[in-house]
Amino acid sequence: VSSSHTSTPKRASGSADVPATGVVEDKELEERRNAIAKSLANAGHNLGFDQLLHLLKLNADYATFGTSMRQKISDLVEQAPAVVGAKIYPTRLARHSSEGDPAYEFSNPQTLAEKTLVSCFAPLLEKMIRSSGDGSQIMPRRYKFVDHQNSAVSGTRIKPDGVVYYGQHRSPVFKSAHIALEAKVSQCDGQVPAKHLGQMGDYALHIWNAQPTRTFVPVLYLHGSSLSLFIFARSGYYRVELGAMCYKSCAKTRDEADDLYLPYNDLAFLLSLPPQRFGHFVDVSAPVNLLSFSDEPLTKTIAGASAEKDGYVDISDRIERRVHIHRRLAYLFRTRFESKRAFLKISWTPINRLPECAIYDYIASQGVSGVPRVFKSGILVKDLFGYRAEYLILEDCGQTIDEHFSRPSTDGKIRDDRGRLLNA
Repeated sequence: VSSSHTSTPKRASGSADVPATGVVEDKELEERRNAIAKSLANAGHNLGFDQLLHLLKLNADYATFGTSMRQKISDLVEQAPAVVGAKIYPTRLARHSSEGDPAYEFSNPQTLAEKTLVSCFAPLLEKMIRSSGDGSQIMPRRYKFVDHQNSAVSGTRIKPDGVVYYGQHRSPVFKSAHIALEAKVSQCDGQVPAKHLGQMGDYALHIWNAQPTRTFVPVLYLHGSSLSLFIFARSGYYRVELGAMCYKSCAKTRDEADDLYLPYNDLAFLLSLPPQRFGHFVDVSAPVNLLSFSDEPLTKTIAGASAEKDGYVDISDRIERRVHIHRRLAYLFRTRFESKRAFLKISWTPINRLPECAIYDYIASQGVSGVPRVFKSGILVKDLFGYRAEYLILEDCGQTIDEHFSRPSTDGKIRDDRGRLLNA
């Protein structure tokens, strides 16, 4: 998906004297993350993995995956590190048995820190991504993992501990990000600290802002030896406990291996899903600039292949609007539809609100003048965590409502965003 603006929220001008040290930016970043954590403070929910599968209609896929991937998951569990006290023990290839199966042993311990935790976890993530494919060496990988502990996401100052990107996208930018990773040394089995929530919410906000076809944003939270999945949806965030990712001792007992199997299996399954099954209403494995909307009710949008074909909508000219971490959201694009100038609007609203297309139909039926014609509309997502996504392709009447009320007043009086006079 292409957009015409940067991935970070637009900042107010007037900071020409910002020190070279970036102190002002750091303060701004901290304030934004504090605001995100405050906004999400009462919007958190716990969700079981089975509930997640049910909500996303993934039960059948999960059952098939579990049968076909059993040996590969067992091999991954053999390579899991051990966390004992303040030390982490990476694994290394030890020997090969007579049957040719690899065997692994723990190497020298390292001090448990975010850096060492990610360095042990990243190779396992990569192997999950590779092993969940069809084994073909010809087809490009669907995803790739990039460690960002020492480098910011391109075009920003944001440094998640890592990001899973779409494999066919050229640049490691938020527009290409599938899942972000945040790692912390301390175990957090209870309420997530506000600082951690603000960080993860900030990654999610950047991804929401850069990817208009999103249905939710997943963030992996590696805390101590455990892993949680955070789903940032329009109604708030949902925490799904995946479980332990490390052995508790260097003995590597069968019981411990059995405890690790399910978390590794669940994570590998999520990484095997195409984008349109986990986080999008359209396949964005490759960059998408064109969308085609089906006439059938509730069918999902598909990526267009030709700009010349009638019915395809170009989404490369996006109108900048502020994006919030949750609640209502709308994306606007200047485009063309069947050779006519048009606007495309993709919006998220609570399911208990009237669909926007119905509002336009009602206003037009009452004979209200100046209402743009709706060329096409429909529901993209009927109900996901209590919110609905819909699209409208509207006649271009010359300017948006936002542009109309942002114009300087011709009579010299001050007006609010609804055009009402304000007392100076």
